[in-house]
Amino acid sequence: MNKIYTFSFTVLLIVFSVFTNVFAQSSAGKLAGKIVDSETREPLIGANIILLGTDLGAAADINGEYFILNIAPGAYDVKVSYVGYGEKIVTDIRIVGGITFELNVDLSSGFELQEIVVSDKKLFEENATNTVRIFDTDQINQLPVRGVEQLASLQAGVVIAEGSGGAGGNATINVRGGRGSEVLFIVDGVVQNDALFRQNFSQVSNGAIEQLAFQVGGFEAKFGQSQSGVINITTKSGSQNYSAFIDVQSSTFTDDFGYNIYTANFGGPIIPGQKDHTFFLSAERGWFLDGNPSAVGIDFPSIDKSSSVLPGNSESLWRYSAKTYSNLGNQVTLRLGANVNTREFRNFVYLYSKANAEHNPRTKRNNLSFSARLSQNFGANTFYNLTLGYKIFNDERGDGVFFNDLEAYGDTLTNPLMPIQGDDATLRQDDVGIFTDPGRLNNF
Repeated sequence: MNKIYTFSFTVLLIVFSVFTNVFAQSSAGKLAGKIVDSETREPLIGANIILLGTDLGAAADINGEYFILNIAPGAYDVKVSYVGYGEKIVTDIRIVGGITFELNVDLSSGFELQEIVVSDKKLFEENATNTVRIFDTDQINQLPVRGVEQLASLQAGVVIAEGSGGAGGNATINVRGGRGSEVLFIVDGVVQNDALFRQNFSQVSNGAIEQLAFQVGGFEAKFGQSQSGVINITTKSGSQNYSAFIDVQSSTFTDDFGYNIYTANFGGPIIPGQKDHTFFLSAERGWFLDGNPSAVGIDFPSIDKSSSVLPGNSESLWRYSAKTYSNLGNQVTLRLGANVNTREFRNFVYLYSKANAEHNPRTKRNNLSFSARLSQNFGANTFYNLTLGYKIFNDERGDGVFFNDLEAYGDTLTNPLMPIQGDDATLRQDDVGIFTDPGRLNNF
């Protein structure tokens, strides 16, 4: 039996002033633009720009220009107003970490009804200095794929390694010919790659993702652990209104593979009517009779055994995501997050499939990630972000029957098919000379 434990702890402090150039190092986004009169095109000095649902805002300067810093990634509605002019609200403004969104607005003079403008979805981020692909909540809900790696594989130059991942696992993706271990995965500021193998064993339910930003090459020096690509995930933290969602997918009545996955999300204000404190919870349960189905299956005419489902190849998993948002006043915000993954699966061994499938090796894998982010804006030009992250990874592997009961491995009482105490060497192969005898243990 093998056991692997790894720990990682992250502390990141980012301070930005308008007179420095460290904004590009931040995981927050920026909104900037110009406010002008719709007829004369003259700048509207002092026009107010507010991100609805937040305490963030700005006033246009003498040139009608403005900027708002330290915006958490996500979609926002922006309200623009000026004395003597009709208000305008621009909806679905997508803010991406490290990228400036340019929003120029023209207002009409006179007392007019409030105008609402729906922002078009961008096919690409024109202000990005490298190739960045963004998936927001609406896009993810419309795509017929599930899982972070499956979403990332829709980007040009990205392929999924054949046979990796299975029904509920973490597939290995290769970006522009690079190795799978060269892709960096980040969830709410915490690196998810295992420190030993550099693989990602974390997964986030589609319903819990606020935004997924995928950078393919040309990324900043702060991503020193990456060589091929960077996947940066921001999870949901709730909204001012309560919302609930349940999704059930099952193939129990349509095929023999037993694909079952259930998702439940719930979010809203922690205290009813209090918009300054919100939460979001997500839970996902998966169970698969065959965790990695084969196009061929098994067929043993000599013993009249045939099945499209690989024996001893089941899998089960749990995924939990939780996040809270608190506005503490004085433009101080606190976000607390947790992402928990537990997965138990079997590794199919073809030599065991005829008469010894119950001893296919079993793996129990846990990945727990916790994050905290304290942020404050000092006026229009300066802010700080303090991010704390902690991650623990646990991997245990053993025989499919006895697993961590080490004394049972060589005991003829627990395994009566073993002829000699402490030795299963005689349980080699059957009469054909290919497949293992019943009772043969898998002890790595």
